[in-house]
Amino acid sequence: MQQLFPNEYHFYPKSWVLPAQINDFQNYCSTSKQDSWFIVKPDDGAQGTGIYLIQNPGQMQDTTSKQLIQEYIDDPFLMSDQLKFDFRVYAVIKSINPLSIYIAREGSKRLLSTVFHQMESHGVRTRRLWHGIKMIVVKTVLAMVPEIMLNYEHYFNDVPGPQCFQIMGFDIIVKKDGTPILLEVNSAPSLSIDHNVFSEDVSPPVRSIVDEVTFF
Repeated sequence: MQQLFPNEYHFYPKSWVLPAQINDFQNYCSTSKQDSWFIVKPDDGAQGTGIYLIQNPGQMQDTTSKQLIQEYIDDPFLMSDQLKFDFRVYAVIKSINPLSIYIAREGSKRLLSTVFHQMESHGVRTRRLWHGIKMIVVKTVLAMVPEIMLNYEHYFNDVPGPQCFQIMGFDIIVKKDGTPILLEVNSAPSLSIDHNVFSEDVSPPVRSIVDEVTFF
């Protein structure tokens, strides 16, 4: 889709799927004049497990396993705490033909409306930001429609009427200039309403009131 519509599909970092595109990644690094960082994400990882940063292909720990390499976003929008963050935006694909998508107005662990209010106080135009996020969701789903239709026909080719829906989780980061960038899409996002108070906390998880309100 980016090759067909380059002006529309520029909302995600430069990305390479390994091992199929290892040569493309190496060629990019050898010809690029930028001193860039890249983030390596294993295909079977979750919650940040196995992710690490590199500056060149020689620093890769493995080039044969299926993994994703993305150009690292080094100019994110930060609020007063100066901490990097991203949004989890949930969408439901209700129908493929005609295409029907519902996008949740709130996120998980912290209400999206609350975060937007905080961002507004730092000069971010959140109405434009939310519109940009919705366009990212729509364009991403459009790029996936042919494969989704093939899978749907495979499982429901002899069954009349709609038989399922798909929940998807979109991870969005915002650049310093307020531009939303798609980091990844989760086809089976966790809808757990439990969480640990701190990442290193070994105590039992607690229920998130925000998630209870959002999901139910």
